[in-house]
Amino acid sequence: MKLIPEFEKMTSVASPRGYIGCSQIGHPCDRYIWLNKYGGKITWKMPFQKWRIFERGRWEERRVYALFDEWEGFYLSSTQTSFSNDYLQGSCDGILKDEDGERYIFELKTMNEAAFKNLKKYGLGKSNAIYWAQCQAYMHLSGIHKTIFLAVNKNDESMYEELIDYDPIEAEGLIAKAQRIDKLPHEPEGIFNDKKKQQACFQCQFHKHCYGEKDE
Repeated sequence: MKLIPEFEKMTSVASPRGYIGCSQIGHPCDRYIWLNKYGGKITWKMPFQKWRIFERGRWEERRVYALFDEWEGFYLSSTQTSFSNDYLQGSCDGILKDEDGERYIFELKTMNEAAFKNLKKYGLGKSNAIYWAQCQAYMHLSGIHKTIFLAVNKNDESMYEELIDYDPIEAEGLIAKAQRIDKLPHEPEGIFNDKKKQQACFQCQFHKHCYGEKDE
């Protein structure tokens, strides 16, 4: 028996979150966002590899949290702190305090080599609209108007850090977007309107639902 083929047979069943999340509100597809709240009967199988990718991010959180115990420059006052309003909710990776008592949202991501290089070259706002929106939503809901964004390159463990300021216009737009999608009376069209299969949709957990396919 070989181990890897047996591992790859493993799957876990996942379902929508039941709310519109800060980590989703920057997504360009209204249907994706809507289904995460109202697609409760939809389930899909998460492949073993994707599950491991998610776990890699959780492990990195614990590693970085431990670093704050060894350093007095910043104090990690809380982890996985939740925020919400009537339409949007989410949990940031932490809240930091510096020596002067100023607070910061702390957000940590792991990335592959290509995404990490793009981030370093262009910054978060230009390289990843979804992560940028996530940070803006956290700052709006929390009233904490600075974010320390930390990314880890999964290829070589190098790190990138960026201080992100609150953009009230951007944030208010995200809140309005969440409210608009939340109030839609029925499932909206997808970003490509289902006319033909699009490569960009295959990474989405709802693509079989959108194209009328059954999960095996």
